Amino acid sequence: MNSSWLKIFELVLGTAEAIVPVFIHNPKSQQIEGVIVTTLNGVLAGLDANAKPAAPSASSTAAS
Repeated sequence: MNSSWLKIFELVLGTAEAIVPVFIHNPKSQQIEGVIVTTLNGVLAGLDANAKPAAPSASSTAAS
């Protein structure tokens, strides 16, 4: 196989690996209403931002 084709395939597969589709599902109609395409870093940042902070442990509140 030509090395330029191989390079193109590597670039496409490397890019596709980082792309994440997020499907919006309507439970009433049982259909997909939309698709949001983002990057893996974007999804992880969104999940991290929405995570609730951990409750303080008993040992940390006793020390205060």
